[in-house]
Amino acid sequence: MTRKNVAIWAMTVLLASTSRGALVEWSTGEGGNGHLYEAVVVSSPISWTVARDAAFSKGGYLVTITSPGENAFVFDLIDDDKYWMNTNGPWLGGYQVPGSSEPDGGWRWVVDDEDEAVIYTNWRPGEPSNSNFGENSLHFCDAPGTHARSPYWNDISADGFPGSIRSYVVEYIPEPATLLLLGLGGLVLRRRGR
Repeated sequence: MTRKNVAIWAMTVLLASTSRGALVEWSTGEGGNGHLYEAVVVSSPISWTVARDAAFSKGGYLVTITSPGENAFVFDLIDDDKYWMNTNGPWLGGYQVPGSSEPDGGWRWVVDDEDEAVIYTNWRPGEPSNSNFGENSLHFCDAPGTHARSPYWNDISADGFPGSIRSYVVEYIPEPATLLLLGLGGLVLRRRGR
């Protein structure tokens, strides 16, 4: 089998074994972390818990945003009507630990077995508010006074006030073998395009 055939076979196996949407890398060359991101839209509203479980089942986790650059990168992925229901954008991986001081205490990123504290934030002015009590999950929301999509965050109940969110963002930390296969696939696609 030639190198070209091996690369095509490897990409075919990779693509056949996954049921993912478009994976986008935030490359280290662009100041990123080298992680892969997937914006997912579903046909009907989804709760934060179901989105979290779906992200885990895909081998990733709901996105954790740790810098202004990452927030801008992720927002660019979902700055499209299909990811928004009115003023409510996709679920993010932030949640508030039960019993935390309201409204801004105890926010964490759900990663895997060991969650991380939320340090960087991009709350919409006046948020988090816990205005409907039990607002303990994080999502992108509209800009104040405009009802336009924005990179701001809002706290909302895990059910999404009820049923008002239909998308989420998954973050993946790629294994070295996955990066190799993706690189080989890109090389094959570039060569085939010549």
